Amino acid sequence: MKIAICDDDINSAKLFSSKIKSVMTGNDIFIFTCGKDLLQSNHSFDVIFLDIEMQEMNGFEVAKKLMIKWQNCIFSFITSHAELAVDGYDYQPFQYILKTAPQPVIHRKIKETLDEYNRKNKFINVTYKGNYKTVRIADILFIEVIGHYLKIVLPNDEVLWNKPLSEFEKELSGCDLVRCHRSFIVSISKISDMTLKEITICNGTKIPVSRLYKNKILDTYKNFQYGR
Repeated sequence: MKIAICDDDINSAKLFSSKIKSVMTGNDIFIFTCGKDLLQSNHSFDVIFLDIEMQEMNGFEVAKKLMIKWQNCIFSFITSHAELAVDGYDYQPFQYILKTAPQPVIHRKIKETLDEYNRKNKFINVTYKGNYKTVRIADILFIEVIGHYLKIVLPNDEVLWNKPLSEFEKELSGCDLVRCHRSFIVSISKISDMTLKEITICNGTKIPVSRLYKNKILDTYKNFQYGR
């Protein structure tokens, strides 16, 4: 995993780097002391920890540009001032990490950020009638049971898989895919609208919500919306 730390205080950046290493080893960590250098880097970063208060270009300005350059990158803001978190909601960082927080809290939030990248980049190998395809779980819109196989619907593709839905559910642990009906699993992040009886996916597909799964899917969706 390639990780970038962008903080105009080099000592603070080095200290944060040591905290990352104490949480998870084996990563390539790069330190930048200004947003311009980060954005001009030839590396493609998986995770970025971005200080909000920096000279010339602050963390919010950098975040706006990096969301375009590295669309699959997970980033978290780091700051000494908790009140700045309110101004950063529009940039949808994964976490806000307060530099003055207790060490266990900082370590936990670092780990959660790294885990989120691994979760979003989890792949499955799908086979059906001799055809093989690798699917990134984060790209799935929804999964539908059709007869004895599954139809995995992606933004621009559909993939068939002769695997029981109940067995596949075990592989989705920790992902944002949730069962809403005996024949459907949906991606919480791909829902554009939801009622007590029906879910609308971002591609316009309408999916039923059964009474058995209603409470679980509603709670999960509310928690997702609250955390955005």
